[in-house]
Amino acid sequence: MENNDQDRRAELLAHPFYCNDIRAARGRPKRSMIQIDDGGCFVWQGCLTSKKYPCRGPLVHRLAWAAFFGPIPHEYEIHHICRNKQCINIDHLQCLSIREHRLLGHRPLKLDAEKVLAILSLIVEGVPRREIAARFGIARHYVTDLKNGRAWKSLVQGFWKRQESQDVSDIPSAQDMRRAA
Repeated sequence: MENNDQDRRAELLAHPFYCNDIRAARGRPKRSMIQIDDGGCFVWQGCLTSKKYPCRGPLVHRLAWAAFFGPIPHEYEIHHICRNKQCINIDHLQCLSIREHRLLGHRPLKLDAEKVLAILSLIVEGVPRREIAARFGIARHYVTDLKNGRAWKSLVQGFWKRQESQDVSDIPSAQDMRRAA
């Protein structure tokens, strides 16, 4: 199995995209700008974006994909199967629709449906955004996005519909609240 991996690596590195004779100035890496790690990642040694993606004009992993398979379709992204953003090994890249890429969740989600419903309940109770955000480790604007249905849209819409359809008699009056205290 290891021989096959080494053969595949050698085959890929022979491709013009990875060869020494391609000038970095044309937007493609020089071989010296790639380091191969134990996992078979071709780790980019050149400049990186603020989000740690390899760059040289366009993002290098996108250039690698295009060099092997042609242009990336509109509304598609390149996913790093190895989860190493600096990897430009074509065997570690996959072209996915934006939706598919988001569903893979390249980072763990802070919220799940249960937490979203808890946040919405806190909003109904009048808890300040700042407090909700701190409790769940999210940004304050995200609490607003949830409230307004810009995030978790179908779940949030269902929650607000249930809130609206709730019978008025189920909501305690101010007099009931005083009696309970």
